[in-house]
Amino acid sequence: MRAERAILCLLFVTPLGRLAAQRAGSRDAGDGLADARHAVAALEHTRMLHLPRGAGQPGAARPCPTRIGGMCHWPEDENAPPPPIADPAVAVARERALSLVDSASREVPENRWLEGQRVALAVASGRKTQAIAAARNCTSSAAWCAELAGYALDEAGDYM
Repeated sequence: MRAERAILCLLFVTPLGRLAAQRAGSRDAGDGLADARHAVAALEHTRMLHLPRGAGQPGAARPCPTRIGGMCHWPEDENAPPPPIADPAVAVARERALSLVDSASREVPENRWLEGQRVALAVASGRKTQAIAAARNCTSSAAWCAELAGYALDEAGDYM
């Protein structure tokens, strides 16, 4: 009976203790990383919910040129029409994710996932200069940082 009470106390006290600490403003070093991961997951969920409709689907603005599984792929050559503009909800989710990833990268430096997300989200937001700066500020392994820089520079059209 005593052990059962101790377990019940832990179940009730531990979450309340965490909640009180959060309300007091204290955060663990990993909280920012967890927030960033949740924001990126929410972005991907939002993006999937708001994918443009393809050929044969109700509400399709224009036909899907190439379907791969359930996804529509638009070619990237210069003669191809541009892909449809993303839903504003996706842009809002991307901005939130980028903000939280930026904050978390200051809390948890040298995290490869955060560094990669900073560059990828900046590219996806059309902020090529910010992507290049994020890649140049990379503190992980030299190879990883070089890959990020190559990606950011390529996306910015800087082929050296």
